[in-house]
Amino acid sequence: MVITLYSFAKKRNSTRRPSSGGYDVEVKLKENCSIYNPTFVLNHNAGDFNYIKVSSQQGSNYWKSTMDLYYWVDDITFLTDRIISAQCSLDVFASAKEDILATRANIMYCADSPNTDIVDTRIPVRSNVSYIENSIDLGVANEGGIFIDERITSIMLSVTGKGSFGVYMLVYPSDLSEILDGVDGYTQSAIVDILAGLKQLFYGGTASECLKAAISLPVVIAPADIGATSSEPLYLGNYPAQKENQSQQVIPIPVYKVNTQIMKGSYSINIPWGSYIQGDWRRCSPYCDFYLYIPFIGTLHLNASDLVNDNVIEIDFAINVTSGDISVLVKAVHAQTGERRIISTSSGNMAINTPFGSTGIDTNRLTQSIGAGAAAVGASVAMAATGNIAGAALSLAGGIAAAAGGTLSALGGSGYGDGGLGGGASAGLDKHIRLVNINRALSDSPDNFASTYGKPFMRPDTIGNHAGLVITEGASVSSDLSAALIDAINAGLDGGLYIE
Repeated sequence: MVITLYSFAKKRNSTRRPSSGGYDVEVKLKENCSIYNPTFVLNHNAGDFNYIKVSSQQGSNYWKSTMDLYYWVDDITFLTDRIISAQCSLDVFASAKEDILATRANIMYCADSPNTDIVDTRIPVRSNVSYIENSIDLGVANEGGIFIDERITSIMLSVTGKGSFGVYMLVYPSDLSEILDGVDGYTQSAIVDILAGLKQLFYGGTASECLKAAISLPVVIAPADIGATSSEPLYLGNYPAQKENQSQQVIPIPVYKVNTQIMKGSYSINIPWGSYIQGDWRRCSPYCDFYLYIPFIGTLHLNASDLVNDNVIEIDFAINVTSGDISVLVKAVHAQTGERRIISTSSGNMAINTPFGSTGIDTNRLTQSIGAGAAAVGASVAMAATGNIAGAALSLAGGIAAAAGGTLSALGGSGYGDGGLGGGASAGLDKHIRLVNINRALSDSPDNFASTYGKPFMRPDTIGNHAGLVITEGASVSSDLSAALIDAINAGLDGGLYIE
C-alpha cells in the first residue's frame, strides 16, 4: 500500500492536518498489524519523518477506507541499512476532524468567545488594589442645594405664644445669643401693673417658655429654600426680641417664617469605571467595588455587579429644616437608556442642639442606611471564592482556576460602611460627596489567556463554528471509529482541544 510521510509540527491535542510537504512511499505491513497502532515496513534509509497519512483512496481493500487516517510516528527502527519499520499510533483528532467539527456540544470556554460579560473566576487576582474617585465639593456654593459651612450656620427657632408662632430662621445667626436680652427692658416699660403681667403669662407664658427650641443647622439656607419672601420681627409671646445696633439703638431681631419645611436638592456624579468598558465582567464584584460617602450620612457600599451597565449615580436629598433630619435616595442611571432605578436609601440628622429653649428637639437619632444589594454582594463573593461554575473541573482549567479561588479567598472581607453619621459634628468631617472605585488587577489580561485558556462561552454550539481552543462539557462525538477512540475524542474535547 502507499502512505504519505511528513515532517510535521502540531499540538498533541489538535485537529490540524498537514496540507503539503509530504512524499509517498510504498510499504508493507508487519504481521499481526493493528489498524489503529500499525507498524509499517518500508524501503528507506532515513528517519526524516514523524507523521504519516493513509488516504482512503490509497489504502488496500482490507484497510479502513471511509476516512483518511493520520498517525503519529512513535518510533523508527532500522532493520537494515535500507529497510526501516515505523511504529505508529492513530491521531484520532486529525482523523476524526470532520466528525468533531459536526458535533454540537456544551461549549464552556473557547478562544474566540465574543462574550465579555461572563465572569471568569479561573483567572487569579493580585492582592494589591487601585483607587479611582469622583467627588463633589459641598464646602463651596453649588447648584445642588447643600452648602456646608459650620461657621455660617442656619438657626431655626420653634416659637409659641401670642406673638410669633411656628418655626423661624434667624436672618443673622449671631442674634441667637441676644434673643432674650431685650426682655428686661420691655417688661419695665410695658408691664406696668399686675393685670398686664397676668395677661402675658396667661396667653404666652414667660419669654423663655415661648422659645421652645433652637437648633443650628451647619448648612447655608436661603429664604427661598423655606418659602420666605421677606423678614419680620420676632416676638416671644408679647415680648419683642430686640438687640442694640452699632449706634446703641434698640432694633427688632429679624427672622424668616418657615413656610416650607422640606428643602430638596439633587446631585449627579459620574461612575469612575476607569479603563473597564461597558459589558466587561471585571466591572463586577469582587473585582470592582464602590463606596459612596455622603456628608451627614456616612459611607454606603454599592454593589458593583448591580451597576455594570450604568454610568451615573444620582443622589436626591430632603432636609427637614425644623428638625435637621436628612434623607437621601441613591439612584443609578443606565448608560444607554437613561433609565433610573433606586439602589440605596439612608437617613441621618445634622442638627446641633443649643442651650436655648424650654423643650428642645431630639436630634440624637441615627438612622442606619439600607445598603444596596448587601445579600447579593455576599453571594457573589462566595461564588467567586469557590469557583462554583458548571464544568469547573475541566482539565485545562484546574491549576490556575484553583489558584484564582485561593487568591480571592485570601483577600478576605472587610467591614462595609452603612451610613450612621448623625449630629452637626459631622459637618467638621469631609465636605465632599465621594464615589470611590476600588478595583483589583488580574494576573494578566483575559485576552492574553484566550489562546491557551479560552474565554467563557457557556452555551451549546456546533464545534465547527469555532477556531482555536475549545473546552466542552460532556461532549459526545458520533464517529465510526472504535468505542475506545470515541471516548478519547470526547475526553480530549472536555479537556481542551485546538480546532485547527
